[in-house]
Amino acid sequence: MADSRSSRLKLVVAQLSIEIKLLEPKRLKEIGERLGYIVEKGKGNALGLA
Repeated sequence: MADSRSSRLKLVVAQLSIEIKLLEPKRLKEIGERLGYIVEKGKGNALGLA
């Protein structure tokens, strides 16, 4: 199941990176802070994003 989680997480990250490129730069800081919070809170449980 770890492989499934890994590939799912990669897909989510790819989607996020595409969305971030389309957003206005002033929102990047807000999104970065939010993602940092999610990563710190999740520590490996990043599937909460999916």
